[in-house]
Amino acid sequence: MLLVFIALVLGGEAVIVMACLALERFYIAPSMVIPIFFITSVVLLWVAWRLAVRLTEPRPHSAHKTG
Repeated sequence: MLLVFIALVLGGEAVIVMACLALERFYIAPSMVIPIFFITSVVLLWVAWRLAVRLTEPRPHSAHKTG
């Protein structure tokens, strides 16, 4: 589960960094990018943890009884 969480966080952070750099360069003031980056990073940690738990939880086996 930890490896799935780390992979999700690394991928998400890469997307957040690219988006914030684009915002800083083309749209808004650099001082506004820092809070946006912080908030989205915290949200990413929560979402990545929830996804990692869901993706790695054991699936119940459906027992088909023939008889």
